[in-house]
This record gives sequence, structure tokens and C-alpha cells, in this order.
Amino acid sequence: MAAAKYNEKIFLELFKNKVRGTTLSEQKTFAFNDEKNRRLSSSVDYYFEHDNRQMLVEIDSYNMAKVLVGQYLLLNQFRDETLINPLFLVVHTYKGYEPERTIKYLEHVKDKVLQGTGMPFGVIHINTFKNWAGGDTDGFVRLFNAYPAVTSTLACISSAPYAPRTNTTPQSLRADD
Repeated sequence: MAAAKYNEKIFLELFKNKVRGTTLSEQKTFAFNDEKNRRLSSSVDYYFEHDNRQMLVEIDSYNMAKVLVGQYLLLNQFRDETLINPLFLVVHTYKGYEPERTIKYLEHVKDKVLQGTGMPFGVIHINTFKNWAGGDTDGFVRLFNAYPAVTSTLACISSAPYAPRTNTTPQSLRADD
């Protein structure tokens, strides 16, 4: 847990120093009550809004591609008027980690499990962010488009808006700050 907090702090400092004109919120939780009135929730480490999109940023410090996939699945279940046009951004910090592993799992879930209706996503290693000279929010988001396997997934960033799920209507969906 100490490594995670340390890596989140590094990301936060990098973001503050490199990304102009965007305020980053820490720890955003999305939740709803299921049909048995049980509270289900999932959180992201950081959150910001840009170009009518909700950017959900998760920092992975422990080589946890499959845990991120579970988080992605849950967040896709929480969509309605509160989580309308999200983009799930993953920043890996584990030394030597190849983001393609996470991309492979997320693409499979988006295409096969969610039948192409899952929210778009992007995955980078923190070194990509460290090596970036800095710039505006668009430039930051484009960092996540660096991997060819994600190019088609992120193509919708500047084109069509994300379509929320319509086959689920949670009783009470809210975003806690």
C-alpha cells in the first residue's frame, strides 16, 4: 500500500507540473444499490472532466492487469446520467511493466464481454508521462493513444460520444467526491 500512495503522489506532482489548465480531483467513488439493495461501488484514484468527458484515472503500482479489468467491468455497470461519457485511463508504475498486457485484457472484455459497449480506455506506463515535455489536457490524453492496439478504441475521443448502457437502471447511482 505504501508503494501505491507513493506512486499516486508522483503522478499527482507530474500532472500538476505538466498538464496546463486542468484540475485533478483525488479519489472518486461511483456506487449504486443493486436489486437486493446492496451497495456496490468502485473508485478511481483521480478524476477530471475535459471536452464533455469524464476522465477516470487509475494508478496501478502492483502489476494488477486482471484487477483493473474487474474495476473496468464494475465502472461499466455504474453508467447512467452520472457517468455519461467516461474514458478509463490506466497509468502503470510497476518497473518494466508492458501496458500491452492490460490493453489485451481490456480489449477482450470491451469487445467480447460487453459486446463493444464498454467505455473507451487507454493505458500507459508512467515513464511515458515522465518523458512527455508537458502541454495541455488534449496532449495528456493523446499519450494514452500511443499504443497501436488502443488506437481504434480511443478513436472515439474526438468523434462520437460514448453511449451509456440502457439495459440497466440502478435504483440510486451517485458519484461521491
